[in-house]
Amino acid sequence: MYLISALFTGVLITIMVTLNGKLSDGSGIYSATVVIYIVSVVFSGLILLLRRMPVRPKKKLPVWMYSAGLISVFSTVFTNFAFGKISVVAITALALLAQTATSFVIDTLGLLGAEKRRAGKASVLCLLVSVLGCAVMLSDAGGLQVLAMLLAFASGITLVTSRMINADLARSTGAVSGAFINHAVGLPAAVLALLLLGRGEAGLTAGIGALPWWAYMGGVLGIIIVVLTNWFVPKISALNGSLLLFVGQLASSVLIDTACGFENPPRLIIGGAVIALGVATGTILDGKNRK
Repeated sequence: MYLISALFTGVLITIMVTLNGKLSDGSGIYSATVVIYIVSVVFSGLILLLRRMPVRPKKKLPVWMYSAGLISVFSTVFTNFAFGKISVVAITALALLAQTATSFVIDTLGLLGAEKRRAGKASVLCLLVSVLGCAVMLSDAGGLQVLAMLLAFASGITLVTSRMINADLARSTGAVSGAFINHAVGLPAAVLALLLLGRGEAGLTAGIGALPWWAYMGGVLGIIIVVLTNWFVPKISALNGSLLLFVGQLASSVLIDTACGFENPPRLIIGGAVIALGVATGTILDGKNRK
């Protein structure tokens, strides 16, 4: 059951990225980000209210532990910008590469409270293979595509950082309470970004109201993903969890691109496959080294 949940969560992540991207296309990047955070706050708040769960942490926490919501705003904006300019497969592959590289740095240096672990030669080699795949994807890409790819990569960095901080917060508040706090803290930042950078977006006029109801469900899926992740992660090995999330995201990305009629240039397919090979091999070798 836990293994299926991990695979299903990977699929949900891809669907969430697609829904958020559709919302962004119809209303604007910053308007969509505000809507996503409002939906997430309302949905998680209803869960807390109905289940009478506490919101406040069990003990006083340092201020930096509440910063995950601010960081995750960047993840949402970066992904929303990339959607439509490059394929969902490319967004997924680049974000996964960035997550792997960021996790590698965090583990090697012992950052954000992580246990410091020496990097093996095989892990470094696999990471370099993935970087090569990224270079293939960037070859012959136009200016806007390059920017979209760089932001997709950046979204992976901010995602890992916010996820680690939020995990520490969730240990003191619970998964749903942590998700509520995370989005409640990020919402003012999203509104500020909209007022400063997105005043001409369609979402401020008629853009949001013209979208179908399902385009607003990305925020709901975000909360479900947080709850599912906190449920299955303690029950299965890190190796199985990482691989199943990876397979779920990549497979569903291909299906969504096909269903939407998005044509992937050969360089994106080849580059994505090389990144997939590097990430998967690195995860497997890392799991063996831990045994």
